[in-house]
Amino acid sequence: MVHSEVSIRRHFLSKKEVKALLRKIEWLNSSLRELLRQGIEEAIINDRRTIVHKGSIILIELEDGTIIPSLKLLYKQRDLVGVFPRVFVDKGAVPHIINGANIMAPGVTKVEGEFREGDIVVVVAEDYNAPICVGRAVHSSDEVKSLRKGKVVVNLHHLKDKYWSTSF
Repeated sequence: MVHSEVSIRRHFLSKKEVKALLRKIEWLNSSLRELLRQGIEEAIINDRRTIVHKGSIILIELEDGTIIPSLKLLYKQRDLVGVFPRVFVDKGAVPHIINGANIMAPGVTKVEGEFREGDIVVVVAEDYNAPICVGRAVHSSDEVKSLRKGKVVVNLHHLKDKYWSTSF
């Protein structure tokens, strides 16, 4: 097995950089706003911008500039999970998703909240009521509820990926 080398560059954000970051986060709530005012760092991991707090990646910037929460942030601040629409999956889908698979319609058990195609959603393991993935919806929430086959969410960040396992 060949392991690719990970390139990491880090620096603390200035107050001006934090303000700019706060303006970019559409789903910002008061607890996250407070957290981001406490000495956060920017870490560039293989050319991808991430935001680090106390050694854990809490935000990930996607190629299109969208900023998503890391699963570590969602576990730290459980109130944030409710800010996002959620797609619940059965226990059979969980091992595949935490290893990077996209979310397929047969594994979906429930949808909470409304979303459009392209929106960011949190994927939750139904049996544990715990987030296991942050992804981008391929269909709207209404469509997902009626689909019986096919991809419904593209997996962007999951348990076991480099953002979950990287600590500083």
